[in-house]
Amino acid sequence: MAAIVGFLLWLLAAESLVSGVAPDAGRFLPGQAGNALAGAIGEVFLSQPLAAVLLAAYTAGFAALGAVRLRREDVT
Repeated sequence: MAAIVGFLLWLLAAESLVSGVAPDAGRFLPGQAGNALAGAIGEVFLSQPLAAVLLAAYTAGFAALGAVRLRREDVT
């Protein structure tokens, strides 16, 4: 539950703030890359292939962090 709330806060609040302050850097955030991959058109968005690679890199990074955390904590 906390992960879902954290993700929504990041997507709706933090990305909006970063994109408003620094649009060039904001387009590399996961939400903006997802919009570009979904086909959003505009000069702020990345190309679809670059957005797909960026989202794959975010996914691999977060999966690696999750694996490290899972290994360090007692799940049972």
